[in-house]
Amino acid sequence: MTHFLRVATLAHAYDLPVSPIGTHPVGLLHAATSVPNHITSEMQVLVPPVGVDLDLRIEDGAFVLGDVPGLGITLHEEAIAGCGLRPATVSFDGPGVRPERAGQRLLAAAC
Repeated sequence: MTHFLRVATLAHAYDLPVSPIGTHPVGLLHAATSVPNHITSEMQVLVPPVGVDLDLRIEDGAFVLGDVPGLGITLHEEAIAGCGLRPATVSFDGPGVRPERAGQRLLAAAC
């Protein structure tokens, strides 16, 4: 949300619109209601994950935010635990993984 608000503020200074997009962008939708240059939002997945309730509905192609406190996200730990899924083992040597000391050095490591 913080990054969206920063981008929206900068875009507004240049009279540009913003359109947040996300898998389940409940937080972004709440933030988007507060910026004057928001024109549209997009949700990529219409059904939340198992064990997650979102206080959000879609009516006539528009998002309608509910009144549950916070962002309107409710977790049901029993339903999540009932799935029996466990995180997969991740290989830590791929290009998309941050190096262990990322941000703690001034020069790139020698090859």
